[in-house]
Amino acid sequence: MKRIAVGMHHMKNSPDLVILLRGLSREAEHWGYFPTKLQAHFPNAHIITPDLPGNGIKYRQSSPTSITDMVDVLRAELLPEIEGRSVCFIALSMGAMVTLDWLNRYPGEIHKAVLMSTSLRGVSPFYQRLYPSSYRRLLYAMLLCHDLRHRETLIFELTSNINQKRDEIIDCWCDSARRHPITRGNILRQLYAAARYRVPQQKPDTEILLLAGLADAIVNPQCSQDLAKLWRYPLEIHESAGHDLPLDAPDWCCDKIVNWWSQTKSLE
Repeated sequence: MKRIAVGMHHMKNSPDLVILLRGLSREAEHWGYFPTKLQAHFPNAHIITPDLPGNGIKYRQSSPTSITDMVDVLRAELLPEIEGRSVCFIALSMGAMVTLDWLNRYPGEIHKAVLMSTSLRGVSPFYQRLYPSSYRRLLYAMLLCHDLRHRETLIFELTSNINQKRDEIIDCWCDSARRHPITRGNILRQLYAAARYRVPQQKPDTEILLLAGLADAIVNPQCSQDLAKLWRYPLEIHESAGHDLPLDAPDWCCDKIVNWWSQTKSLE
């Protein structure tokens, strides 16, 4: 596929296109109200929430077993959208790995990226990338639990620290899971892909902001600190948010993203 020429763009106060990408076994609907809140901050941006193969509306597809293959599938889908536009990726957890691989392999196509609650093999040790105390509950919820509401409740308790609208959110997640049931095979493929993905050897030539929650019960926020130190990326840490930052602290995330977008350098 051809590379996209973006060199003639000048960065504005708002990106032309914002791409929101979720993580392991999660789908576009798990963004909740975050896209609406972000749209209020970037009124001129077009915001899209594609699903990775095997998730959401693509639940009938087989998930690739590598992050690289996930990128190639997603990129083929999104190339018509991104050509000739200033683009910002906002990605959570495994979605951040997909974004980072895209930035590394196809430089110049994405202008800026926000990576939330991420961890990378080769940067942080495995016991920080996934808390050992969460292994059993996470794997049980994703692979062994047959009760849908119990599964989504376990995932909520692992990923979020909020209490307001708890039942309403879990109801929405259950509804999504009924309409777009992810297979155990696809969950295993995604786990395998995420576990194998290693940090690129070279720092991507892209402006990147890192966001993390200090109360993340799945990934140690030290993983974001390690990456920020390695590549000298700006990092913002929320004091009480869990793994699902856009759910726990949507306004905080929007504020950090908008301030960073307006302060970082323009493309010349």
